[in-house]
Amino acid sequence: MRRGADTETGFRIVKIRDEGDPLLNITLDTIRRGKQALIFLNTKQRAEKAAEDLSKHIILNAEEKKKLEELSQKAFSALETPTEQCRKLASAIRQGVAFHHSGLVQEQRELIEENFRSGLIKIICCTPTLAYGLDLPAFRVIVRDLKRFGTRGMDWIPVLEVQQMFGRAGRPSYDSEGEAICIADNEAQEDLIRKRYIHGVPEEIYSKLAVEPVLRTYILSLISAGIVSSRESILSFFTRTFWAHQFRDTNTLYGIIENMLDQLREWGFVEWGHNVKETTEAFVSADELENKRESSIMATRLGQRVSQLYIDPLTAYELINSFQIAEKKEHDTFAVLQRISNTLEMRPLLNVRVKEYEEIEDFLMEHEHLLIQAPRENMTWSMMIL
Repeated sequence: MRRGADTETGFRIVKIRDEGDPLLNITLDTIRRGKQALIFLNTKQRAEKAAEDLSKHIILNAEEKKKLEELSQKAFSALETPTEQCRKLASAIRQGVAFHHSGLVQEQRELIEENFRSGLIKIICCTPTLAYGLDLPAFRVIVRDLKRFGTRGMDWIPVLEVQQMFGRAGRPSYDSEGEAICIADNEAQEDLIRKRYIHGVPEEIYSKLAVEPVLRTYILSLISAGIVSSRESILSFFTRTFWAHQFRDTNTLYGIIENMLDQLREWGFVEWGHNVKETTEAFVSADELENKRESSIMATRLGQRVSQLYIDPLTAYELINSFQIAEKKEHDTFAVLQRISNTLEMRPLLNVRVKEYEEIEDFLMEHEHLLIQAPRENMTWSMMIL
């Protein structure tokens, strides 16, 4: 072991050269110190496998065994019909180790988090989702996988994401310091890790509200939840967001939100509390226009349902219209599934092999009369309730 300091970053550098499995050795050392650790892996399967392997080497006292056995049974019976995953989780918990990822039910995740806080569970093998929003007593964070599979194959995890994982170690409410550990297989890999994650610059952060589908969804959810109830309160809310801070041009920002509110109204998802009456007259008084701007805004029943489903309002708008069209023509289950698969929420689409194109095209041509199109004009469905 060699200790030193990186004067540029303030990180304390600890190099450990040890025989055997480094993850196992660091885990056992953590437990011997009376500490706890989070181990980040890039997939659910790897998190489960790591928990299973590490649990075979943990030594417990009689009191710990008794408490963990009870906890194990709770984790196993969280589902009415326990699955193989439940069995694996219960087996690992029996030894004071757990895995944590989005595939677990809420009851299991809460059980693991609560008992990690109490100190009964010593080690959690998890996916990066645990790096966000939770304050846990982890003295050590071990980032076992620094690469994951993406659109370009295996690639490095973003610097910002790894630093977020590092930040789970030594939380102020539990420890005065913490240790974040990356495991390198050789010196060349160690240099790469140091350059990328110790000396590397985190990526820029951009507000997701700048993406139209996200903004539409968020505006409707705010209105549906009653958090905002007028144009003025909506604009006031968004001027305090990170998006507004980045956007800077307040007038343009207001214009974008105004257009989206008009869209949501046109699509039947929101309505004004007291509207200006429709008129064919060329002149509308300033008082009437001001009244329209200051009127309350509320979600329709349809808008509330779309918000509950948490899909882009444009997707809902197109799907509802498509299914109304489908009622008037011949269609089958395949046509409905094809239409759903053509929505933004289903992206990215699966890749098709070159040799499969001809087969798929022939199939589509044969069933073309069944497919459901989605014209975006002359839609009259605002009274329909999902």
